Amino acid sequence: MCWLDEYSTRVVSADGTNTVCDNGWAVMQRRIGDDSVNFTRGWEQYKTGFGNLSGEFWWGLEQVHQLTKNANCMLRIELFNTSGIHTYALYRSFSIGPEGTKYKLHIANYDTSSTAGDAMTDVAFKPNGVHDKMKFSTTDSDNDKSRTEHCAKRRGGGWWFNECGFANLNGPRKQRRAYPNIRWAPKRKRTANLHTAMKIKCQPR
Repeated sequence: MCWLDEYSTRVVSADGTNTVCDNGWAVMQRRIGDDSVNFTRGWEQYKTGFGNLSGEFWWGLEQVHQLTKNANCMLRIELFNTSGIHTYALYRSFSIGPEGTKYKLHIANYDTSSTAGDAMTDVAFKPNGVHDKMKFSTTDSDNDKSRTEHCAKRRGGGWWFNECGFANLNGPRKQRRAYPNIRWAPKRKRTANLHTAMKIKCQPR
């Protein structure tokens, strides 16, 4: 596990499945801007993972659940916009439930020193845009809270959609005009993101 390897950068194995370990952070998602991997996929592929560890990939919902279910974990989201500016959002509490809960998201404790803004848990701005406690949705498994649209089909990718929310790091790089590029829009402040990474760091309980 990455928590046993705080300082190296190498491929490690968690529950028999490989991912990239970056200085103690297990990388669960990475997009590097070359569009080599299509992130608009169905439930089974998001469950088990897809892509290439040397480039763009999604580790897999089941692997993330197994890593976080009995540990205290943090999630770090890193964004690189089209101007080359790097920002991040750190959440000091992160886990996802088992498949029976549709891999329900538990995310909290946004670190206010983060530079990307909070597009996941900012209840004060717009409660129906919050992604905490949402179920995961894909194009063939609609589990969002919208009564009028299928968020995964409309926005692309797979995510913990609400109605539909202000984040979708797995969406297509070019979306319709109102939602350009990979979506991270705290307080509706949209940026054109080119590279993204989602990283987990855990400590055993």
